[in-house]
Amino acid sequence: MSLPSSAIEFKSVTTTEAGQRIIPSIIEPSFGISRILYALLEQNFVVRQDDEQRTVLTLPAAIAPIQACVLTLTQTPELDTLCEQVGTLPIEQ
Repeated sequence: MSLPSSAIEFKSVTTTEAGQRIIPSIIEPSFGISRILYALLEQNFVVRQDDEQRTVLTLPAAIAPIQACVLTLTQTPELDTLCEQVGTLPIEQ
């Protein structure tokens, strides 16, 4: 297979590069569980804009250990029993 001479072109180009190109000599290939968990929390832990006192952990459903949780904000026995009753209801999908 040969190319016609009209398809080939040679150019002499002079460029100026500013700065210094650095190639790292050490690469750390380990990727432990702590980095995975940190990345997971960094992407899914959200502080609400309208209320900085409330934060939300928005885990994807595929990795969330619990689908829903009902918690009381006070230590009231009546609310504890109510939360237990609500917490045992089946979750519809």
